[in-house]
Amino acid sequence: MKQLLSTRLLRYSLLPLVALVVVLAVVGFATAQTPTPDSKPGMGHHQMIPELQGIPPEQLFDHFRGSQFSITDAQGNPVVYQMTPGTVSGVSDTAVTVTPNGESTTMSFNITPSTRVLATPGPGSLQALVAGDKVVVLSKQGTADAVLIAKPKAGFHRGMM
Repeated sequence: MKQLLSTRLLRYSLLPLVALVVVLAVVGFATAQTPTPDSKPGMGHHQMIPELQGIPPEQLFDHFRGSQFSITDAQGNPVVYQMTPGTVSGVSDTAVTVTPNGESTTMSFNITPSTRVLATPGPGSLQALVAGDKVVVLSKQGTADAVLIAKPKAGFHRGMM
Protein backbone atom coordinates (compact mmCIF):
# COMPACT_ATOMS: atom_id res chain seq x y z
CA MET A 1 0.00 0.00 0.00
CA LYS A 2 2.81 2.39 0.91
CA GLN A 3 4.55 1.59 -2.40
CA LEU A 4 1.33 2.26 -4.37
CA LEU A 5 0.77 5.58 -2.59
CA SER A 6 4.37 6.57 -3.21
CA THR A 7 4.08 5.69 -6.92
CA ARG A 8 0.86 7.73 -7.29
CA LEU A 9 2.39 10.74 -5.52
CA LEU A 10 5.44 10.57 -7.77
CA ARG A 11 3.26 10.31 -10.89
CA TYR A 12 1.10 13.31 -9.93
CA SER A 13 4.03 15.41 -8.79
CA LEU A 14 5.67 14.89 -12.19
CA LEU A 15 2.56 15.94 -14.11
CA PRO A 16 3.21 19.70 -13.84
CA LEU A 17 6.80 19.19 -14.95
CA VAL A 18 5.68 17.15 -17.95
CA ALA A 19 3.25 19.92 -18.89
CA LEU A 20 5.98 22.52 -18.65
CA VAL A 21 8.29 20.42 -20.83
CA VAL A 22 5.51 20.17 -23.43
CA VAL A 23 5.08 23.97 -23.48
CA LEU A 24 8.82 24.58 -23.72
CA ALA A 25 9.15 21.93 -26.42
CA VAL A 26 6.48 23.60 -28.54
CA VAL A 27 8.18 26.96 -28.21
CA GLY A 28 11.61 25.36 -28.60
CA PHE A 29 10.67 23.53 -31.78
CA ALA A 30 9.14 26.71 -33.10
CA THR A 31 12.38 28.59 -32.54
CA ALA A 32 14.72 25.89 -33.86
CA GLN A 33 17.03 27.58 -36.32
CA THR A 34 18.97 26.13 -39.17
CA PRO A 35 20.82 28.80 -41.13
CA THR A 36 20.09 28.76 -44.84
CA PRO A 37 21.48 30.91 -47.63
CA ASP A 38 18.28 33.02 -47.63
CA SER A 39 18.11 33.46 -43.81
CA LYS A 40 17.92 37.09 -42.75
CA PRO A 41 19.97 38.23 -39.76
CA GLY A 42 17.92 38.88 -36.62
CA MET A 43 14.85 36.97 -37.77
CA GLY A 44 14.12 33.39 -36.73
CA HIS A 45 14.02 30.79 -39.44
CA HIS A 46 11.29 28.58 -37.95
CA GLN A 47 11.88 25.36 -39.78
CA MET A 48 9.65 23.10 -37.67
CA ILE A 49 6.51 25.27 -37.88
CA PRO A 50 6.54 27.26 -41.11
CA GLU A 51 3.57 29.43 -40.04
CA LEU A 52 5.86 31.06 -37.47
CA GLN A 53 8.42 32.22 -40.03
CA GLY A 54 9.17 35.91 -39.76
CA ILE A 55 8.15 36.19 -36.11
CA PRO A 56 11.00 37.43 -33.91
CA PRO A 57 11.85 34.92 -31.13
CA GLU A 58 10.92 37.35 -28.35
CA GLN A 59 7.35 37.48 -29.75
CA LEU A 60 6.79 33.73 -30.15
CA PHE A 61 5.18 33.29 -26.71
CA ASP A 62 2.39 35.67 -27.73
CA HIS A 63 1.59 33.39 -30.69
CA PHE A 64 1.13 30.31 -28.48
CA ARG A 65 -2.62 29.95 -27.90
CA GLY A 66 -2.51 26.99 -25.55
CA SER A 67 -3.14 23.30 -25.75
CA GLN A 68 -4.62 20.38 -23.92
CA PHE A 69 -3.51 16.85 -23.25
CA SER A 70 -5.20 13.76 -21.88
CA ILE A 71 -4.12 11.07 -19.45
CA THR A 72 -5.95 8.21 -17.78
CA ASP A 73 -6.15 7.77 -14.02
CA ALA A 74 -5.53 4.53 -12.13
CA GLN A 75 -9.05 3.32 -12.97
CA GLY A 76 -8.64 4.06 -16.67
CA ASN A 77 -10.83 7.18 -16.63
CA PRO A 78 -9.75 9.98 -18.98
CA VAL A 79 -8.52 13.22 -17.42
CA VAL A 80 -7.97 16.28 -19.61
CA TYR A 81 -5.60 19.13 -18.73
CA GLN A 82 -5.62 22.57 -20.30
CA MET A 83 -2.57 24.83 -20.74
CA THR A 84 -3.41 28.53 -20.90
CA PRO A 85 -0.59 30.93 -21.85
CA GLY A 86 -1.12 34.60 -21.22
CA THR A 87 -0.33 37.76 -19.29
CA VAL A 88 -0.95 38.15 -15.55
CA SER A 89 -3.44 40.92 -14.83
CA GLY A 90 -3.76 40.29 -11.09
CA VAL A 91 -2.48 38.09 -8.25
CA SER A 92 -3.82 37.46 -4.76
CA ASP A 93 -3.31 34.76 -2.14
CA THR A 94 -6.31 32.87 -3.52
CA ALA A 95 -6.28 33.49 -7.29
CA VAL A 96 -4.30 34.56 -10.32
CA THR A 97 -6.04 36.39 -13.16
CA VAL A 98 -4.64 35.99 -16.66
CA THR A 99 -5.52 37.47 -20.03
CA PRO A 100 -4.98 34.50 -22.37
CA ASN A 101 -2.91 35.14 -25.50
CA GLY A 102 -5.11 36.35 -28.33
CA GLU A 103 -8.07 37.23 -26.09
CA SER A 104 -9.30 40.39 -24.42
CA THR A 105 -11.23 38.85 -21.52
CA THR A 106 -9.51 37.57 -18.40
CA MET A 107 -9.66 34.15 -16.74
CA SER A 108 -9.25 33.60 -13.01
CA PHE A 109 -7.57 30.50 -11.63
CA ASN A 110 -7.87 29.43 -7.99
CA ILE A 111 -4.71 28.98 -5.95
CA THR A 112 -5.04 25.77 -3.92
CA PRO A 113 -2.67 24.10 -1.44
CA SER A 114 -1.54 21.80 -4.26
CA THR A 115 -0.89 24.58 -6.82
CA ARG A 116 2.78 24.70 -7.84
CA VAL A 117 4.44 27.93 -8.92
CA LEU A 118 7.59 27.78 -11.01
CA ALA A 119 9.02 31.29 -11.06
CA THR A 120 12.08 33.23 -9.96
CA PRO A 121 12.91 34.10 -7.12
CA GLY A 122 11.85 30.59 -6.15
CA PRO A 123 9.42 27.73 -6.69
CA GLY A 124 6.17 28.14 -4.84
CA SER A 125 6.45 31.90 -4.63
CA LEU A 126 3.32 33.78 -5.67
CA GLN A 127 5.24 36.94 -4.82
CA ALA A 128 7.31 36.30 -7.96
CA LEU A 129 4.22 36.97 -10.09
CA VAL A 130 3.18 40.53 -10.94
CA ALA A 131 0.83 42.11 -13.45
CA GLY A 132 2.37 42.03 -16.91
CA ASP A 133 4.26 38.74 -16.43
CA LYS A 134 3.98 36.10 -19.14
CA VAL A 135 2.85 32.76 -17.66
CA VAL A 136 1.42 29.38 -18.59
CA VAL A 137 -1.32 28.06 -16.30
CA LEU A 138 -2.08 24.34 -16.21
CA SER A 139 -5.56 23.42 -15.01
CA LYS A 140 -7.74 20.34 -15.07
CA GLN A 141 -10.50 20.78 -17.66
CA GLY A 142 -13.78 21.68 -16.03
CA THR A 143 -12.20 23.38 -13.01
CA ALA A 144 -10.76 26.79 -12.30
CA ASP A 145 -8.05 25.37 -10.01
CA ALA A 146 -4.47 26.04 -11.12
CA VAL A 147 -2.32 22.90 -10.96
CA LEU A 148 0.79 24.75 -12.14
CA ILE A 149 1.71 28.35 -12.87
CA ALA A 150 4.96 28.61 -14.82
CA LYS A 151 6.74 31.89 -15.51
CA PRO A 152 9.57 31.55 -18.03
CA LYS A 153 12.79 33.33 -17.19
CA ALA A 154 13.40 36.56 -19.05
CA GLY A 155 15.08 35.82 -22.37
CA PHE A 156 14.14 32.11 -22.26
CA HIS A 157 13.65 32.16 -26.05
CA ARG A 158 17.36 32.91 -26.60
CA GLY A 159 18.44 29.58 -25.14
CA MET A 160 16.25 27.69 -27.56
CA MET A 161 17.75 28.99 -30.77
